[in-house]
Amino acid sequence: MIETLGQIWKRNIKRDYQEGTIINEATLQAALYHHLRSVSSHEKEVHVVAEVTRFLGEDTRKGIPDLVICDPDKRTVEIVMELKLDPGRLRYEQDIRKLARWAAKVQAQPRHEIRDVFTVNPGTLCWTDYKNDENDNSIWYRLSAKTHWVFGGIGTSKNNNNGAFSIPALRKAAGRKKNIPWERFWLFAGEAPGESSKIETEFTVTPFSDGR
Repeated sequence: MIETLGQIWKRNIKRDYQEGTIINEATLQAALYHHLRSVSSHEKEVHVVAEVTRFLGEDTRKGIPDLVICDPDKRTVEIVMELKLDPGRLRYEQDIRKLARWAAKVQAQPRHEIRDVFTVNPGTLCWTDYKNDENDNSIWYRLSAKTHWVFGGIGTSKNNNNGAFSIPALRKAAGRKKNIPWERFWLFAGEAPGESSKIETEFTVTPFSDGR
């Protein structure tokens, strides 16, 4: 599924951005949701959930993921994604710290235990981080060591020499937290030239394991 998301980012999101239909973080989130659901209609079924509260049992004030992309057949969380769009300084630090904290939390669980679960119950309109009992008909998804963690940012190369498109800078922003599975982290970048006379924007997908 990470390959499908990468293709959407480099093709569909780039087109939407250059046509002026993506102008802020909310429209970027909506565009990704739309294109992923379109994939679900024509190819493999995909469940996309925006802004999951009580993610990994955390208080909402600690942060919530912008998009959680799930495989309904396997009941797994395939991708957790944080998004940023800013023509000025792209402030990525908090998003990277959240992704690193969540990934480390999942990674630290013993292999023999069930990984963290989040559920949604259409009957109660409630999110929880557990299933109550066998009669609980909530729709549940499980995170695992195979979950991908993605930071997607669109900004200008002119204003973003603070490292928003640099893998070493992004890894440094996570701090010294242990158990971070960097091999499961990805940078989805949209780098605009920062000049009104130029609209061609480079959209790239880079694994953190590249280390550049």
